[in-house]
Amino acid sequence: MEKNIDSRTVMNGIIPLSPENNKSIESTGPIMNGIFQYYDLNGVSFHKAQALLTTFGSIAAPLGENMTLILSEQQGVNGLSLLNTILKIIPDNFTTEFTDLNKQFLIFNPEALKNKAVVAYSSGALKKNSSLLRNLVERGNVKDQTLTTASGVKSINEINIVGPITIIVLVGKKAPPWLNEFSALRLNLDSNPNFVIEQLNMRRSRPDPRKILIHQKIVKKEIGRLKPQPVNIYFEGQIIDCLDISNIESIAIIDTICSFIKIICIINNAVFASRDESAAGYYDIDMSVITDHQLLIEQKENSETGRIEPLEATKVDYYILYVIVEGVFKLNEDQLTGHSRLIFDAIKEINGRYIFNCTTLKSDTATEVEFIKALDNQKDGRGCASILQIKEKIKKDKNIEISDSSIHRGVKELCERKFVTQRKDPVMPNKFLYSVATMSLDSEFALPKPSTIFDPIYKGEKVEVTNPLTGKKEVI
Repeated sequence: MEKNIDSRTVMNGIIPLSPENNKSIESTGPIMNGIFQYYDLNGVSFHKAQALLTTFGSIAAPLGENMTLILSEQQGVNGLSLLNTILKIIPDNFTTEFTDLNKQFLIFNPEALKNKAVVAYSSGALKKNSSLLRNLVERGNVKDQTLTTASGVKSINEINIVGPITIIVLVGKKAPPWLNEFSALRLNLDSNPNFVIEQLNMRRSRPDPRKILIHQKIVKKEIGRLKPQPVNIYFEGQIIDCLDISNIESIAIIDTICSFIKIICIINNAVFASRDESAAGYYDIDMSVITDHQLLIEQKENSETGRIEPLEATKVDYYILYVIVEGVFKLNEDQLTGHSRLIFDAIKEINGRYIFNCTTLKSDTATEVEFIKALDNQKDGRGCASILQIKEKIKKDKNIEISDSSIHRGVKELCERKFVTQRKDPVMPNKFLYSVATMSLDSEFALPKPSTIFDPIYKGEKVEVTNPLTGKKEVI
């Protein structure tokens, strides 16, 4: 059989293809592999998980999904550089950028953000209309009114600003409090010696810029061919069973997980442009005049309804998401300062010392709900921590001197994030006491292991996959 050699081969065999069905020889699709390898070529390893999630988020709205991503660059990390690398493979018509998003612009252009990823290189670009954008992400549309005058007669017209929309915002180490109102996926771009080594090695290796550019152009073009598809997640119930029903964020968590799985499934089922489609683009020929061409995704119509049958998400799609988000998937969790975490731990220790010694609760059996309730019942403030007690606790346990002003800033941040509650000191009304409102600053959650996922395609059978972060083979 003659091999189907076309523009894809420019990638120098980076993406293996089966000439019979134009699919990747591996369980992941060729376009997904192309995305993975793009970041490998660019030396993105330490933040590859964040880069992949941001890539999926950047194409979420064009594929019919709403979400918000917050990239938080820590000291020593150039978040702008990483974001620019990501956007190089995102089609221009998939994104829009604002330095100051104007509400009037949206009123007169209600579909301006539809199917777009709104990229903001600072939180200030979104501040004026944060409430509108939050509602647009969560509801898919926002209704507003505009006053018009015609022939001296004033009238009110209702405007419907529509999505779907993705918001991607780059912030510093500490995000402004109003961003906490968004149901957002927070991706921390932190740094350590491994990150420094990666950056230095990338400069030492000097990858061939031509190879990177060719790969970038091909992947960008193929991503631009993606279209919304219905996706069935048969194993959604397995994921829900692992979520904490007492955590109000569980609803946002499952929505975000399912959105990512749908996006990954669509990409995994996508194929490269056929020889005819590539030729049509080169010679500027309308695809409608070419009869022998391959669809982006093989769509199956229901013979009775005429509707497109949904794609079936598989354990492979889930595995890709599981590996990427394991240990870094945290919704609505701000990266607190080191002092704030120390202050939180000190407050919790002071609270616990009283509750477990002076009430019937025991540290080895008490639940978080019981602990918080017991603190709330101390109307006279017993068990709560003062600024002086917090300072002395940190000095004793950590041998760290923290000024009163730093502690005040820390407790203010914790109160704004609703990790800590504040009440007036009954003995000294001009001062405040503090108690924790949660037992942990982390919102990590358990997800089912990929090997336990049952889908209608693999039906529990084992399948070999490639880890998107390490490139190693695994069996699930």
